[in-house]
Amino acid sequence: MNEVTGNLTGLKPSALKALERVYRRRVSPAEVVSHELGCYLCGISREIERQVGVLVSRRGDVEHVFVGDASRLMLPEVGRLRAGRGRFRGLRLVHTHLRNEPLTRDDLVELARRSENDFVGAPTGILDQSASLLCTAGAALFLDTRERRTEQVPLDLAAAGLELLVVDTRTSHTHADGGYGDRRRECEEAAARLGVPALRDVPDVAALAALDDDVLRRRARHIVTENARVLEIVRVLRGAADPRSIGPVLSEGHASLRDDFEISTPELDACVDAALAAGAHGARMVGGGFGGSAVVLVDRDRAGAIAEAVRYRFAQAGYTAPRTFDVVPSAGAHLLA
Repeated sequence: MNEVTGNLTGLKPSALKALERVYRRRVSPAEVVSHELGCYLCGISREIERQVGVLVSRRGDVEHVFVGDASRLMLPEVGRLRAGRGRFRGLRLVHTHLRNEPLTRDDLVELARRSENDFVGAPTGILDQSASLLCTAGAALFLDTRERRTEQVPLDLAAAGLELLVVDTRTSHTHADGGYGDRRRECEEAAARLGVPALRDVPDVAALAALDDDVLRRRARHIVTENARVLEIVRVLRGAADPRSIGPVLSEGHASLRDDFEISTPELDACVDAALAAGAHGARMVGGGFGGSAVVLVDRDRAGAIAEAVRYRFAQAGYTAPRTFDVVPSAGAHLLA
């Protein structure tokens, strides 16, 4: 395949030049269709149709994928947290701007979900999409996925002398793989057996005794307790309490993801264990599981020592050296003025 073109009609000449000059991601010729990136591009073309331009041109031994005018796009760089999908959510924002289409950010969230479900083959909801487009600086996004309501909950870590350390375990994962879909099907089956529309409608853990399947009961227990943990963290942050107090809630969430939902990995578990042993206030894996990153809540003056403790644990176990960096609550994808 030497060239694939999408609908470029109507894009500004300056945008076309910026495609090559500013936004470039390299993939091998074999990957351009089968790789998740290619699927995202196809999904964009399908879901936003005339509002999207995609150009893939071959030069030498690599193929370059150019999407949108990224010269005025600001996206947070967050490693393996949600950056891949987040980048494409942001590019949808650029496409909308270039074409002067009246799409809201909520519209883009839904378009992103459909392209991910239908083209990438990942049965995701709207968490990643919403985080990429709806977050604001200095706040945590409280998202009700049923009602499509959001609230920006203040989260000023710096004022409390805290830092959120990200540990990229360098283990790859994709939501299109079977594990993610299996968990969703298990949750849906558990809800059906309990006679509720979704597991958020289960009043408490005690109600799960009605499930006679141990696997379904553990999957459901994770969802019920995870929803409670979200509400607890929001309660703490709304009350302007010391953010350190959310640390144990984060760690409890990881234990649930590891034992009940069973989507953690040895590398993620080693990261959490090493960080907590070194003095972190809390730690947990993030994302869809089976690889990826963990977040660690640390005192700012201990961040370097805790990151080193995690690297040492990985070296002792023979794992690939992790990448660590700190992050702050930031705005989602936006255009620079």
